[in-house]
Amino acid sequence: MSRDAHGRFLKGTTGNPKGRPTKLSMIESADVGLFKNTMVEVDSVRGRKRILTREGAIQERLYASAMKGNVQAQVFLTRRFDADTVAFAEAGALLHKIYKTVRAEDRPPTDDEAAAIHMLRMRLNEIPKPDLKVKKQRPSRAKQPPTPATDHPHSAEDRSGTAPPPKAAKPSK
Repeated sequence: MSRDAHGRFLKGTTGNPKGRPTKLSMIESADVGLFKNTMVEVDSVRGRKRILTREGAIQERLYASAMKGNVQAQVFLTRRFDADTVAFAEAGALLHKIYKTVRAEDRPPTDDEAAAIHMLRMRLNEIPKPDLKVKKQRPSRAKQPPTPATDHPHSAEDRSGTAPPPKAAKPSK
């Protein structure tokens, strides 16, 4: 650090040669994982409440904002979609390369190759991803067909016009 007679730095030198120190992040990756996977209740467009992860809720809001005309959201999503398209093409090329190698050598794929093939096919949506959500069975909203007439105790009387035979009485003690 050279200075002149008045204490000023000489031309081309600086008083901070290493630059500004970087600020350390106060958020740890475990905290981010916990935050993004926490379930929250979100109002949907149709007024229903849904339970999503925070990450899913943020993505839905981003999509909705882009559709309403937010240019920054549209640019961000366009770049993200382009990057995804490139990654999709790279996955397809890698899958093709593995298949070509296995066929050229006329052998079954190794365990690593089989695992890579499976992961790439899932990435390319050739194999459905495992459904990790637990779905609760909902009752059907469709109208139930009327029950047959034989289920009702008075149905025989209604059909034939005569009363059904009486039930046997329980013996008394």
